[in-house]
Amino acid sequence: MSNENNSGLRIRVLYAAMLAVVVGIVLLYEYGILPEGRMVGADPSSKYIFDVLFLFASGGIIIGSFKGYEWLFRHWVAKAPDAQQLAKRHAQLSVLRLALLALLMVVGTIYKYVTLENTGMYIGLIAFLTSFFCLPSRSKMADERARYTADEPQQ
Repeated sequence: MSNENNSGLRIRVLYAAMLAVVVGIVLLYEYGILPEGRMVGADPSSKYIFDVLFLFASGGIIIGSFKGYEWLFRHWVAKAPDAQQLAKRHAQLSVLRLALLALLMVVGTIYKYVTLENTGMYIGLIAFLTSFFCLPSRSKMADERARYTADEPQQ
């Protein structure tokens, strides 16, 4: 049981650190420590290409954080040899999912200040709201373990 508590604490610390990094980046740009608008005078076609690539990449990360999580849970976590390994793998997978969303939030925030457009902030906000669905509680983790370990995937 203490292993589960440590895993839950680690996940909450990662979540708090993720939010602190984003707030730190915003403060660095807002107080003028980091220069804003490096791509403001850039060619509009190159900005458009960056916008489209960023939107597709962020969409892939967000969808992957849900569907990829489910697939990895079914094929890696649920096949753990014992309950302790199951809890450890589940925590590692949850940390990986939150880390991907944290990366998206950080890149979105930096992108907003580099281009001075709201696209990056929207993506960062979407990643932030998505992270609420990905932040596991003790009951949610138990439900996921019961659901995926009770049923063998049908092939």
